[in-house]
Amino acid sequence: MPCIDFPDPWQSLNKPACPHFTGAVTIIAEFTDRAKAQLQMIEAVYGIRITNIDTVARLIGEDADNEREVLAVCSALNSWVFFNHVRGAVELPVNVVKSLRGKINRHT
Repeated sequence: MPCIDFPDPWQSLNKPACPHFTGAVTIIAEFTDRAKAQLQMIEAVYGIRITNIDTVARLIGEDADNEREVLAVCSALNSWVFFNHVRGAVELPVNVVKSLRGKINRHT
């Protein structure tokens, strides 16, 4: 499969011009890191501590096809935290994360 030239954002992320050399693991790790950063922001905004933050970030990152999906799932979790009046240390229910992830993946 031939490589095509990508716009400058690929270069600014220190990625090779050809995505075939980055590997799926790198992309999953990047999406997981982005999800964790979003979840940490939720923690900061609401003054909570997500006890299973690594698990939730990995669930989001492994299933995302793009950064928009990561942001959409994290935004939905932000709303879930707000509407459920979460306080203190909380373990986000994995079934809620999977449900939100599935609904968003079907609509993006």
